[in-house]
Amino acid sequence: MNKEKYIYQEIKSLERGFQVEVMLNHKPGAPLHWHEYFEVLYFVSGEADFFCGSERYTAKPGDFFIVNSNELHSITGDSENHYHICLRISPQFFADVEFDNYIFTPYIQGDKQIKEYLEKIVEVWSAHEPAYDIEVKSITYSLIAYLIKNHVASFLSDSATQNRKNKLQTINEIVMHISKNYHTHMTTSSLAAKFHLTEQYFCNIFKRATGKTPIDYINDRRVRKSTVLLKTTDQSITDVALSVGFDSSHYFTRVFKKYMGVSPREYRKGQISENNLVP
Repeated sequence: MNKEKYIYQEIKSLERGFQVEVMLNHKPGAPLHWHEYFEVLYFVSGEADFFCGSERYTAKPGDFFIVNSNELHSITGDSENHYHICLRISPQFFADVEFDNYIFTPYIQGDKQIKEYLEKIVEVWSAHEPAYDIEVKSITYSLIAYLIKNHVASFLSDSATQNRKNKLQTINEIVMHISKNYHTHMTTSSLAAKFHLTEQYFCNIFKRATGKTPIDYINDRRVRKSTVLLKTTDQSITDVALSVGFDSSHYFTRVFKKYMGVSPREYRKGQISENNLVP
């Protein structure tokens, strides 16, 4: 399958084969994407909107989120004091242990033990002293064992795990198709037919995976593309609307205002940031 970077994140080449990465993030922006990594996120300050596992959450200080492998997720927000820790673990880390079929609870509040593990990992990672990598791996294994004992939502069979991956691959292909053809006429029935699905099933799996209806997702892509044209060209509002796939400037303006809070003309004048877009 052709996996494109705007939704699927490839597994990076590992530094000396090291399978754990610590990321300290001061910006909440992460558009909708998925990968095979397993992630544990700890929100230290500020707030953000977090989408994961077909649910939306308001992430606040002290909250933890688990992103299972092969799970669509995103983070958005504009909090000035935002800070969250992300522990990203490569699939190779679990090569010799039973792990793939666990599905963890996505949202955890106030777990002091997880906090202690993550803060210790960050401390050791940041100090970068001799044998830091061995110590980080050791603490990470302890953290994973703790999560398995205390925060597992379900344990899937091999066939259920594969079915979950297959559905996500289908969603990925649909999203890639929309991203490449957003400027053309698209309906839920035509998209369903293209991917050999019934319209009802297509709409259901898309909404569960992305948190949006197919039409909402298409309109979101179109509005995002239109912001670039509004900022970088002198095309008329009507021409911009037609360029990104809207049938009329009137409908374009209504949809644009729904997503951005202002009209295309006001946006062109620089009254709003693109950060306001929902992922």
